[in-house]
Amino acid sequence: MKLLISNSMMTWGGGENWSLTTATGLARMGHEVDLLCQPGSELQKRGGSGAEGIGVVPLRLRGDLNPVSL
Repeated sequence: MKLLISNSMMTWGGGENWSLTTATGLARMGHEVDLLCQPGSELQKRGGSGAEGIGVVPLRLRGDLNPVSL
């Protein structure tokens, strides 16, 4: 099962830090994790290396877990 963590912000803050920290921790525990984030966002830049086993999916989001976007 793949876990998705969605974040629609362009800038970096507490929620974005939580998203990346949680995704990293879950990936280290063996889970398959993708971050859904705005193209060009700070979260994409910081999580985009994939070094932690996290997939980064740039996607135009209107809000976190927007069913239309997903």
